[in-house]
Amino acid sequence: MQTENSIINTIGEILKQNKQTIAVAESCTGGNIAHRITEIAGVSSFFKGGVVAYCNEIKNRVLNVSNQTLQQYGAVSEQTAKQMAQGVLKLYDTDYAISTTGLAGPDSDGTNTEVGTVFICFADKKGTTIIKRCCFKTNRTDFINKVSYLALSLVLQNIIITRKNLLISENN
Repeated sequence: MQTENSIINTIGEILKQNKQTIAVAESCTGGNIAHRITEIAGVSSFFKGGVVAYCNEIKNRVLNVSNQTLQQYGAVSEQTAKQMAQGVLKLYDTDYAISTTGLAGPDSDGTNTEVGTVFICFADKKGTTIIKRCCFKTNRTDFINKVSYLALSLVLQNIIITRKNLLISENN
């Protein structure tokens, strides 16, 4: 299993080689993914920035998550995660984006959402969106760290796939 730092370093190397960029939209991780990315040197060449959107007003106003989505599906939903990723992708004009929205607990938010539920969305400027739903029944700190690691792993997995597809098309 790769460590979080090796994942970030590999993401950075691939993005630098391809002159590509990434941005993040975080709710339940509270900026932890951006923090982890910015711990490595040379990050400014591929990381454009991020939005920590803890309240629905910011999800709507800054990331363009529709009020209808928030009312119909809630802040912790596949639909919200997708719109957050697409919103930050457009806001920062990046090649890739990752978003997180979840319920870290320990208390419920008053909806039917199970504490520990999280949605992570990877999106790219070509229109690809991949959403993962997980549930981590743990304390807030471990929840944030697990979700951040999973989000970074999702990014790495998908930029490697994109890179392989690019190399295949260049060789044909």
